[in-house]
Amino acid sequence: MGAFIENDYIVHIVKWKLIMLNVKLKKKLKNSLKISKMGRIRMKRKNLYLLCGPAGVGKTTWVKDNIKDDTKDIHISRDLIRFSMVSENEDYFSKENEVFNEFIRQIKEGIDSYENIFVDATHINQASRNKVLKNLPLDKINIIPVNFIIPLDVCLKRNAQRTGRAKVPETAIKNMYKNFSPASLDENPLYTEIWNIKEKNLDRS
Repeated sequence: MGAFIENDYIVHIVKWKLIMLNVKLKKKLKNSLKISKMGRIRMKRKNLYLLCGPAGVGKTTWVKDNIKDDTKDIHISRDLIRFSMVSENEDYFSKENEVFNEFIRQIKEGIDSYENIFVDATHINQASRNKVLKNLPLDKINIIPVNFIIPLDVCLKRNAQRTGRAKVPETAIKNMYKNFSPASLDENPLYTEIWNIKEKNLDRS
């Protein structure tokens, strides 16, 4: 009788240990999935930084400060492409189809030849970001949206210092600011991570 009681006790102990091990494994797996969802660790070869923010937030300045190696990093600006195609007496958006096609062509070329591709345009909402991304070969690319969270008054002050075609009408900036929807991980499963640039130090956070 004593042997049966002892064996039954051992069986209960083993079952209890198995249950606790299963709980720990489930908790560990849950944490791993959570980290993967939030971090989406970079595993691919190249990085495409998709800049997002209204005119005047400091996108181009930030890129210039972060390009370290001209042989590995490239800055592709939609505004620079536009200014090369549109003359001073033409409407700002008069050749938008041609500008967009050249923008995509240069990004593709950058993906082929560089490690870090800084894609500089407003990209103020999900639709505008998707319009660019759906035209690109992204199978070997980390896609990193960079949101510029800058106060409107700062944008307007910076824009006021611009001259010529680089100066954007205040009404346009206010409209972009009103409609700006920063990128998020939930927006697109292709995003590797999100960077938010604040006015304080223009560092990612």
